[in-house]
Amino acid sequence: MNRRLLDVFQSVELPETIEEFLDDGVAQCIAFNRRGTLLAAGCADGQVVIWDTETRGVAQRYKPHSGAVTSVAWSKDGRMLLSGSLDKTVSLWDLQDNRQEHQMSLEGAVVHVSLEPSPSPSKCIVSFAVGPPVLVEFSSDLARQLPAFIMEGEGKGTKPAVNNSMVNAVALFDKIGALIYMGQSKGTITVLDAVSLKFLDFVKVPGASRIVSMTLNRKGTRLLVNCYDRAVRLYEICHPGRRRRSYTAADLKTRLASAKVPKQGSALLPEEASLQLLREFRNEVERWQWRGVAFSNDDEHIVGASNAKNEHIMYVWNAVVGNLERILEGPKEGALDLLWHPLRSCLASVSTTGKIYLWAPIYRENWSAFAPDFEELEENREYVEREDEFDINERPEDHALALAEEAATTAGAVFKPPSTPHGPNFVFPILLALMSSHMSVLL
Repeated sequence: MNRRLLDVFQSVELPETIEEFLDDGVAQCIAFNRRGTLLAAGCADGQVVIWDTETRGVAQRYKPHSGAVTSVAWSKDGRMLLSGSLDKTVSLWDLQDNRQEHQMSLEGAVVHVSLEPSPSPSKCIVSFAVGPPVLVEFSSDLARQLPAFIMEGEGKGTKPAVNNSMVNAVALFDKIGALIYMGQSKGTITVLDAVSLKFLDFVKVPGASRIVSMTLNRKGTRLLVNCYDRAVRLYEICHPGRRRRSYTAADLKTRLASAKVPKQGSALLPEEASLQLLREFRNEVERWQWRGVAFSNDDEHIVGASNAKNEHIMYVWNAVVGNLERILEGPKEGALDLLWHPLRSCLASVSTTGKIYLWAPIYRENWSAFAPDFEELEENREYVEREDEFDINERPEDHALALAEEAATTAGAVFKPPSTPHGPNFVFPILLALMSSHMSVLL
């Protein structure tokens, strides 16, 4: 059950401390599979290490690249793993058969890859350090460049990019692979059809800030955008299944030339925008830029890793109300990447030294669950002992029986012990032999 249904002011358990670290090679990027049972780490020497998150051991290791691995992505069924490297290649690896399914050389250093969300992926999106992203089809070894569109000024008309090679952008698939979200350096997010590569929507980011990275939540209903103006913006994906009119770059230029372009939001359909800005997250004190951002496993929290050089600091915000809930401070090392476990409240972050730190909540024992009258103390308290607290006290029934036996030894009497739950009272005579040293008992 959602704990916020019980108490809206009570937060779920959040990661608090480093539980363990993984050290095998110099990790640069990480990615969980769909269930979170495996963690793929791309290393600086070109190899990819697969970690078992339960045993914390290495499950598999292979080397598909000669340069540093900058991005890794899992297939939907967890069998294939796509990796991109600074050596200008992408590699699709079959983990079950432990063989390379496909490899392709491209024209630039790869910084991000997005694999088609299908059990048998046939294409991927590759983003470069310089230049627009490309859509790669494995079957034909074809790389199609994604169309870019640049706004010229604020409401003064538009024009397509004259030289697409000068457009820096990052792109990814949506949850079902029908759409492509591309964030450009001029502070715009374009929504493309994954088949025709035509424009479906054109969304302007506040301040026209350059988009550094983007990530989708597990349900595919929200988009988290990391911008260069030190802000993390959360967008709601509206009407994902609605059919929209598609535009080529020339049609889009004509359409926007006659329309009033807003400073932010959708430039095509402001009332029916594909992306709706929900809120912004930023650090108003240090005003850091963010190295990486991620959703929590339940989408109720947003985490961002600071871009500080010698600080491993992560901020956790409440996505529902927007307030800062926790600041996680690690070792004196910068952060390269971070991810939230898809099913558990657990964080994985990559430091500049190549170690992968695993963050988890601090589990506290609840002794009152075993003893309802047990009182838990927040701090030590001096206990004052009662005077007769530890005295040996006989039970009342044993004391009465002892008095009756003592009276019976002094004179002949009929002893009637108290009634018991096992049966009625019984009577037996006691005869004292005063002249002998022994006692005769007649029943």
